[in-house]
Amino acid sequence: MNIYKTVIFSLLALFIVSCSKTETIKRPYNEVIKFSVAGYGSLDSVNAAISGDEIQVYWNSDNPLPIQIKPTIRVSEGATISPASGTEVEFSENTTYTVTAEDGTVRNYTIKPIVQQPIPILNSTNAINTSTSVLRWGTVRDFKLFGEYFLATDLSKVKVYGQRVKDGLEFDIPFDPETATSTSLDVKLPRLTAQQDTGWHKIWLKVGDLTSGHVDVYIRQPPTSLLTHGMHLEQIGQNVKLGQELTLNYALSDDFDGAVVRYFQNNFGATIGLNIQAVPRANGTVGVANISISNFTLADNKITFVLPTTATNAIGGYISSVTFLPKAPMVNRPTYTDNYSYQITPNKNTIIVAN
Repeated sequence: MNIYKTVIFSLLALFIVSCSKTETIKRPYNEVIKFSVAGYGSLDSVNAAISGDEIQVYWNSDNPLPIQIKPTIRVSEGATISPASGTEVEFSENTTYTVTAEDGTVRNYTIKPIVQQPIPILNSTNAINTSTSVLRWGTVRDFKLFGEYFLATDLSKVKVYGQRVKDGLEFDIPFDPETATSTSLDVKLPRLTAQQDTGWHKIWLKVGDLTSGHVDVYIRQPPTSLLTHGMHLEQIGQNVKLGQELTLNYALSDDFDGAVVRYFQNNFGATIGLNIQAVPRANGTVGVANISISNFTLADNKITFVLPTTATNAIGGYISSVTFLPKAPMVNRPTYTDNYSYQITPNKNTIIVAN
């Protein structure tokens, strides 16, 4: 009997010890189960997505991103979290939560705000291809873009780009953040460099990783007004005859490291125009004559041309200026209105006389 009692007491003691050990096992779970943020603006409560060690909070871009939030957090049973649920924290990737399980194991989570930005829509531009509003390197640089969803909460994520169609060259186009709205941007072509060129360009914008469609614009060459020139007619101050060859020496420069000069160095235009002043008339008065010359030679900073023998209406007058008229524009492109003129000093008259 005593033996049976001893066995029974031993089994009872073992059972009690076993139960005691089961009750002292601590749980190892340290997960964020739910993370929600009360609505801001037009938003209802926002539930975060837990991805690995990130608490991803998707935020509608129509509502300003709050600086701080007071989230409601639920973690694994028996675990604790710091900062605690309901504590105001910075709404940024700088904020880290620490979840500690019952057994003391720790897991860190980082907040990741994700702004849900719609894809920007680029509808149009005021840089239409007419003679008054076409873009032009060096001078007509300001234009507008119109569309939707242009802005992000962080304007540094908004970029405008240009791409030259003929070779794919891309470049940044700055915009004015002070006047920027979600439907329009005031933009400006960058300063002219030797890398830039004329022709068709695509313009588009990016907001974060989202890219709009493009609009097409034509950018013309810079005007002759950006040139600094020195010209000298070799026959200045002399009497010249119809049929005589004249020579004009020239030197061009600009403030754009030669980016303007390249368009005019050996490409002044299709026609030379001579303005003739003080032409005597049969009635005793004086008048003006203009001579158009389409045959000339241009090379080595020197232009040579012949006074037409048919320009008898200019005899007796003096050459007051030489004007270079532009070549015809591309088909369906705005008319080029650049006339490049060299004014001859009045007291050094170059008089046209008969043969």
